Amino acid sequence: MHNAPPRMPAADDADASRLVLRDGSVTFLRAGTREHIALYPYVEFFPGSVPILEDCLPSATFVRTVFESAGFSSVNLNVVIQEIAADYVEYAEKLAAGGDSVLAQLPESDFHSGIQAVRAHAARAGDQSVSEPIDVFVFR
Repeated sequence: MHNAPPRMPAADDADASRLVLRDGSVTFLRAGTREHIALYPYVEFFPGSVPILEDCLPSATFVRTVFESAGFSSVNLNVVIQEIAADYVEYAEKLAAGGDSVLAQLPESDFHSGIQAVRAHAARAGDQSVSEPIDVFVFR
């Protein structure tokens, strides 16, 4: 039995893109990267999420390396700030619904403490929207 190292999703994306694109075509990848962990809005409320994010998110350099090793050349990398909730009340409700795979890995007590912290912040933040950075890679 062959034990291959686990592949990051970026590697699968690069291989799939190379299979379906014509020469000279452009492919885009939206992804979170390690470089922006400190800017993800829930990190301040869920400090235990940082090592999980560091473990599961690739670096921008890794993403570029994977695509370039699959025959692509890097054209551009931009960071887009995406609104993910109209305010912190909505954000707390989204997080409390339990759909985030990183937060799902936290101990239950840390998760509930974090939700309480987001709700307390919501009471002070008013109508402030919640946004996060998304890396957009362009390869040819």
